[in-house]
Amino acid sequence: MNKKRLLVVPALLTAAALLFGGCSDGTKQKEAVRQAIRKQAEVGQYRFAGSLSVEWEAAADSAAKPLAAGLLNALNGAAVEFAGAASRDPVRLEATFKMTPKSGASVSVPILIKDNKMYAQFPLVNKPDEYIAFDLANPAAAPAAGPLSPEALGRSNEAMAGMLDKLLADIDPKWFAETKSGDGGTAVTYAVDITDRNAQELSALLRTKAPEWAGMLRDAGLLAQAKADAAAKSAGGAELRLKAPGSIRITVGEKQFVERIALDVSGETAVSAGTPRGFRMKLDYALSGINEPPAFEKDVPAKTKPFEDLLKGLPKK
Repeated sequence: MNKKRLLVVPALLTAAALLFGGCSDGTKQKEAVRQAIRKQAEVGQYRFAGSLSVEWEAAADSAAKPLAAGLLNALNGAAVEFAGAASRDPVRLEATFKMTPKSGASVSVPILIKDNKMYAQFPLVNKPDEYIAFDLANPAAAPAAGPLSPEALGRSNEAMAGMLDKLLADIDPKWFAETKSGDGGTAVTYAVDITDRNAQELSALLRTKAPEWAGMLRDAGLLAQAKADAAAKSAGGAELRLKAPGSIRITVGEKQFVERIALDVSGETAVSAGTPRGFRMKLDYALSGINEPPAFEKDVPAKTKPFEDLLKGLPKK
């Protein structure tokens, strides 16, 4: 009898772990990461740094204009590094983007957004002490996008978090996993790995979310109505097939804010029954100093050139 009772003890402990552990189906992990994403609405100041690369199979019969085609070719497969600081109220952002093409020298572009104006220096266009000035509240300065209000800029972080939350909301909890910090810290990384088992399911989900995202950007004032409608229509007619392996990783820190987002996604896409073309996107985006006053370093440049002057110098066709 004693031996039988001893065997019952580990069985009960195992059952209790399954019942109360909360980690058997991913529900706990999914809710934890969604809460952290929604908490991003409380972020008012932060520093950021990261990298981005996007590579795709270019269409041989591309109808893009020479200037646009040249820019796309330079961006295809280029490594982009970025770092900077931002605040929501008042709206201010400063950053430096460094692009290293597959072939050719690196190019650095410093950017400052302050008082609803954006200043950017493009090495191939500007003199060393000269910046292009964009009036973000003036439709004439950006006719394709429309005006961009200070309130919209302030809502950009919240809008992006909302888009990510929309995506995660419909992912089956069983695909979520959790990894604790290996250095003894309190940070937790939540991951959705793209595998042969779920690639088709996640592809279908992305296709349905793209039009919703366009609407969210429109409602936040980050995308003009016409552009949002065009983006939703294009996304609705596009085919997207994710491929394994891939991953979505979100790290949540001690204060329950998202501190890092890492994406590695690849697959094929085609528009209007066109030929599928492969792509791969890698993003590593980290936040630090959340809600701590950032030490801004850039001043409004003394020498600027209106964006309209730059447009006048571009070829019409």
